[in-house]
Amino acid sequence: LFDIERTRLQQNVQLGLVTPEFGRIADSLRVLLPPSSTKVRASFYEREWDDFLSLNPCSSDLLSAKCRPIDNKVFIDLSELSENEQQIIGEDAYAELLEHVVGIFELHQNGMGYNNLIYMGAVLGDLRERKNAEPYSYNALLIEEPEAHLHPQLQDLVFDFLKRVSTPDSENGNGQGTIQVFITSHSPTMTSHADIDSVIVLHRSSENKISATHMRRCPLSPSQKADLRRYLDVTKSQLFFAKGVILVEGISEALLLPVFAGREGRRLDHNAVEVVNISGTAFEPFALLFNSEKMEERIDIPCVIITDDDRCTAREDPDRLTDEDMHVAFAGTGKTEAAEFAKKSSNICRKMKAGKESDRSLKAKGLEGGNLTVNIAYKTFEYELARIPANIEPMLSALENVHPTVAKRLRELFKSDVTDAEHRAVCLWLAIRDSKARFAQRLAAILDERDTSGSPKVKFQVPGYIVNALKHIAPVDTRVNPE
Repeated sequence: LFDIERTRLQQNVQLGLVTPEFGRIADSLRVLLPPSSTKVRASFYEREWDDFLSLNPCSSDLLSAKCRPIDNKVFIDLSELSENEQQIIGEDAYAELLEHVVGIFELHQNGMGYNNLIYMGAVLGDLRERKNAEPYSYNALLIEEPEAHLHPQLQDLVFDFLKRVSTPDSENGNGQGTIQVFITSHSPTMTSHADIDSVIVLHRSSENKISATHMRRCPLSPSQKADLRRYLDVTKSQLFFAKGVILVEGISEALLLPVFAGREGRRLDHNAVEVVNISGTAFEPFALLFNSEKMEERIDIPCVIITDDDRCTAREDPDRLTDEDMHVAFAGTGKTEAAEFAKKSSNICRKMKAGKESDRSLKAKGLEGGNLTVNIAYKTFEYELARIPANIEPMLSALENVHPTVAKRLRELFKSDVTDAEHRAVCLWLAIRDSKARFAQRLAAILDERDTSGSPKVKFQVPGYIVNALKHIAPVDTRVNPE
């Protein structure tokens, strides 16, 4: 068990014989599990202790030196007895000491998760003995959900142990095989630690058939597998258990997409859809799990990439937006300031209409195929939201919680000559772009507010490119009304 639990989570396990009653023959081994902070101590009343010593004269000197009288009782710490001292005491006497142990609990009182570990350890010990007896035999252990009833940190240690057990001995230099371990699991914690080539994803395909996709077959290069291995933390590993996957650039999309999906009657949780925040634009390793035209080389569930076209950012683009273009101080309130900003926003709008999409946007579009579609925002996610007139007021309300002075200034600007939808979108985008996560959090909270009938308090229109993505990934639930 130490090989599984390592240092911090270790529990002391001791075995002892119980009295040979017929009804307990099957339970003749007792598993004594003291809490990790408690010593294993046997407790005797003084008269019992004297009787015990008289029946075991050969070890009386040793035991007398180890015992500790307290009031009318005698205690002896069994955890301090060495193997040699246990042999001196003798098997029968040591078994009687175990009968008087306090501060422990038996196997039936232990948690199911830890009992599973004890059983797993016993089976693996038996398999190892068989392997030692027949070095060239094939040995396999099949475990269903080893993570059951274990907390995440212990799941990590169990997986690490099973991985070491199943590592071919040839890697250790002796040229022989070892125990092959097969695991079925619903644990993202364990999946996040697995080697990509050792993962097989079982899922129901688009043809409503059970399919098994071996990740080894997906068209990933060694470097892409290494990248994917680094990206797949516990949260992202949940994609292997989903019925659909949405890959997004950042936290803003991850926070708001579930809200948008609910408003479209395509709730992501009802459809078992996982939103995976890539925290950037490195979509390719994930996309290659879904975009092959060969069914055996992809996970056969729908996947969507939602990203930005980031136009006007390439250095060689003559319409590239510079820092000077986007530097705006939302401070003044007069007509002069409004006219000056109208001129600057008009220049930004002109450049964006003429500018080129970024190379990374075109690269993302090129990943489309198989079960993967790519849906791209004009400029950015926040800009697309702000281009819809109905969304301006809730977006300003969200901005008030992040930058109240800026929100107030924008309300005044929108009452002036800066009334074009594209100008307003530019204003909001520039005001939000340095606080996107905080803004998304507030907007999600506002859009989640309900009236007494359960309907949304605030009207909001989901941009078309997101609606199209949701159509690919999540069917409408006809049993409920859109939110």
